[in-house]
Formats: sequence, C-alpha cells, structure tokens
Amino acid sequence: MPMSTASRRERTGVAPGADGSPMAVTRVLRLLRILADHPAGLALTPLCMVMNAPKTSVLSLLRGLTVHGYLQRSNEAYGLGPESFALGASLVSARSLDVVALPFLREAAERSGETALIARIDRAADRLVYNPIIESTRAIRYAVPVGTTRPLFASSAGRVLLAFQDEAWRRDYLRRADLRAMTEHSVTDPAQLARLIEAARLSGLAVTSAK
Repeated sequence: MPMSTASRRERTGVAPGADGSPMAVTRVLRLLRILADHPAGLALTPLCMVMNAPKTSVLSLLRGLTVHGYLQRSNEAYGLGPESFALGASLVSARSLDVVALPFLREAAERSGETALIARIDRAADRLVYNPIIESTRAIRYAVPVGTTRPLFASSAGRVLLAFQDEAWRRDYLRRADLRAMTEHSVTDPAQLARLIEAARLSGLAVTSAK
C-alpha cells in the first residue's frame, strides 16, 4: 500500500511537532537532552524506546550528529561529543560574562552619564560585536543596537581585543584584513596599526577619535 505524504513526512522528521517546529529539530534537541542525562551513553534501541521514534529516524540523526562531532560512539552506545561540550561551554561562558558584567556596566553608565558596552571578538568574521549595552539616559548620547559589528582595526575596542589575541593570528589578521578607511583619520597602515595594537597591549587601553 503506498505511503501517504503525511506518513512520509512523519518518518523523515519533516512534519511539524506538537509545538509547531519541524519534527527533526524537536528530535535533535530531545536526543541531546536525553544523552546529557545519560553520561555513559545509550544504544540505538533504548534511545528509540525513550524517544518513542522509529529506528530509521533516530539512526539518521545519530549518524549526522556523530559526523559533525556533536555525538560520539563507543561500541554500541552513543554519547555527547566534543562539539556539544564546546557549544555548552561557549553558552555558559557568554551567559556568565553577562551576569558578571551587567552591574559594572550599569555603574559605569550611571557614573559617566555615557553609554557603556562590552565588545566581543568574532574571529571567524574578523569583527567585533557589541553585546550587552547599557545606553546613556542623556538626550544626546551614543546609541548602537545590540549585535552591531565593527571592523577590529578601526575601533578602540577592536584594537584592545587584537592586542590580546595570539601573535600568529594577529599578524595573519593584519595581512588579510580589508584595511579600508572608515573616516579621514582611520589608520590603515599595517605597521602603524601593529604599533598601536602593541601600545594597547602594554597599557590595556586604546582610544580612537573621528575628529
């Protein structure tokens, strides 16, 4: 008897789950949650029983997540892989930084009357990202949306972040970066930038001005 379209979607995980999300996404998240609760790992059959899902669907998820390092297999048991732990550590680190930093950002904004923010480096994009941000309450103030990005070389925060990256990565960045002037005062000479970055490393401070 031919399988209906709905049945095929359910078996492949394309059909929506109870919360409206794709079933495959729901199953991936549930699978990771189950394995997080079983440090010793689980084999395919007990996993299917716990998830109440067909073996073909669960096996497909297991293989895909294992290939990408989010799971690892030992004998017949599957457990969380290095990429899952790296992701978890990154999330905890980012969240912990926000929790610790926010009271100090609020105090800095209150005492200075200016906007206070944290800039994080995105090494993959060669840019910095602003988050979190405590905006000044003044009528005339520096306002920037959370998640705004800037070139590393052209901002004071970017130069401080560059100053404390490993030396090989920093040298490679200065070779490959698009040092396009942002204003008429932008420093675009790699040798001069290297000196400014070294000064930031020694002092822990960098200053840029559009004037």
